[in-house]
Amino acid sequence: ISSTPIRAAQAAAQSQQPAYTIPEYNAFQAANAEKDPQAQVKQLDDFVSKFPSSSLMPYVYTLYYQAYFKQKNYPKTIEYADKLVALGDKADLGARLQAIQARVQAFSAMQFDAKAADANDQLMKERDAALQGAKLLQQLPKPANSTMTDAQFADQKKPGVAFFSSAAGAAGFQLKDYPGSVEAFKTALMNNPNDAVSSYRMGLSYLAMNPPQSLDGFWALARAVNMKIPDGDKVKDYLRSKILANEQPGCDPQVDSQLSEILQLSANSPERPASYTI
Repeated sequence: ISSTPIRAAQAAAQSQQPAYTIPEYNAFQAANAEKDPQAQVKQLDDFVSKFPSSSLMPYVYTLYYQAYFKQKNYPKTIEYADKLVALGDKADLGARLQAIQARVQAFSAMQFDAKAADANDQLMKERDAALQGAKLLQQLPKPANSTMTDAQFADQKKPGVAFFSSAAGAAGFQLKDYPGSVEAFKTALMNNPNDAVSSYRMGLSYLAMNPPQSLDGFWALARAVNMKIPDGDKVKDYLRSKILANEQPGCDPQVDSQLSEILQLSANSPERPASYTI
């Protein structure tokens, strides 16, 4: 997705019946040209106060969240990205996707306070936005002048679908919606099979279920180790401890043998074979 707010506004200006006045457009251009994020926000505030119902609002909201992101003001980034998405069809599909992407990145970058009064609401909004991003991206049509085949275009979208799905899974895990987080991580891995972090988090989700889906959890953790997840040795030790707690064999060598076996078998099989047991 590659379109700047000014190009989009210029394209709109060339339509047969512009839905805004020249002063509106000039004010927007001035805000867009401002390089200092703080000064840009002030110009955008002035624009909104003068033209609260402007048809240029989708582009104004884009400039808002971009300016706040540059300032590392992530709550404001999320606020204005959400405002753009809430416009629905008044904003084009590509603009909404870019806004959701910025929102997810901002949520990941900010210091989330799990003890905040609205923590649960924040997580639900993040999960829903990420799921919406994955859905919208899958709906994104191939450009009319594209030389790609349909299959090539679908492949091009896979990293983005994985990105959004992984974010949805992470939020779902914090909401303790473990079945939902597993499904989101599965989608992430279908679109990016080498995503070690999603495999690790999916393993944690399986183990957190009630009752725990231990074998699937062990398999996903072993896959993460095989995919060279950061701090892989710690993940391997954690997997060993979980196998030991599950089996309680009273014999460390037996656990080591089981650990070695699952690491070897999972290296070449994303899905746990139904016949595999410990």
